[in-house]
Amino acid sequence: MSRPVTDTRGRRLPWWAVLRPGFLPTTAIAYGLGLACAAHGGGLQAAAWSLLLAGLLVALCAHAAANVLNDWEDHRNG
Repeated sequence: MSRPVTDTRGRRLPWWAVLRPGFLPTTAIAYGLGLACAAHGGGLQAAAWSLLLAGLLVALCAHAAANVLNDWEDHRNG
């Protein structure tokens, strides 16, 4: 049976804290900068906004998943 994920003091973390939501804006800012560069270069003329929002959602989910996997591996390896 697996043990719950804990912080450095041994306290159990709620599921949302493991996602590290404070760092997710970093991904959104980087995604926005990429969109701004693409728009400046003329690459967003016919882009569907729904696809751009879906891409942002995928980037945020990937970042959150990486945070969870990192904490899980840290917990497993001590």
